[in-house]
Amino acid sequence: TEAGFLAHELTVQRERRAAGPIRLSSNENPYGMAPSAKAAITERWSEHSLYGAASPRDLRKVFATHVGVPEDHVLVTAGSSEVLSIVALAYGMHGSEVLTPWPTFEGLPRYAEMMGARVHKVALDGNLAHDLDAMDRRLVQAIDLVFVCNPNNPTGTLTDATKLRSFVSNASRRAVVLVDEAYHDFVNDPTYKSMTDMVLAGENIIVSRTASKIHGLAGLRTGFAIARPDIIARLSGFATSAPGVFGARGAIASIQDTAYQAMCKQRNLEGRAIMETAIKAMGRKM
Repeated sequence: TEAGFLAHELTVQRERRAAGPIRLSSNENPYGMAPSAKAAITERWSEHSLYGAASPRDLRKVFATHVGVPEDHVLVTAGSSEVLSIVALAYGMHGSEVLTPWPTFEGLPRYAEMMGARVHKVALDGNLAHDLDAMDRRLVQAIDLVFVCNPNNPTGTLTDATKLRSFVSNASRRAVVLVDEAYHDFVNDPTYKSMTDMVLAGENIIVSRTASKIHGLAGLRTGFAIARPDIIARLSGFATSAPGVFGARGAIASIQDTAYQAMCKQRNLEGRAIMETAIKAMGRKM
């Protein structure tokens, strides 16, 4: 209920004030996890001592249903950062060529560079969105892995949906394309669409999602890769850690708690409007 959400919000605000300044750069959910997620974790507290607990397997099934793909199209990971890392390991090792917009979320390009890949960074366009024409020109040469982040982090911009889908489909015929959809749940633009349908069509695409943002589970490291079963099988072999049981239980509850997600999204829209008004009043460009 709205009263319950408000009480929860006030509790989280008090706890955050006691912890010190809010870190805007990390894009953490200021409302924390849903009360339903906290209850689910408490109810399964005994799982903390078990290897191979059922939680991650249960989450895989719930998440697959949530995004509308078969279960064998999903890999549950220890945060979506691990998706970026294992994709770099699987497709961006020594001598590989990686194409990325810039600036963007630095996880994949940084990890690929550490692995000895050559990373080609293409500057964003004048609207701080992906410059698809420039990226397409770079695709003329050999590329093994393409990274796309939409909405883009840190600029918060959406790239034109039709043009981006065309670019990704074309790029996937020449390379593996990783589409980072960490902020998928916050998009309010009716033209936006996830690329999971392109995965189902059998294209050479990996979509990454996270429970860190709208679900408020950043500290419990729970993420997802969505791809064809053969790609999921390859990525599984490069997994560097196992997802935790508490993150999995919290995510299972939160994914089904659509009312809490709607509240977080609405609060985010309200906060964004306040920020935009303040920035414009300062004479700054949006």
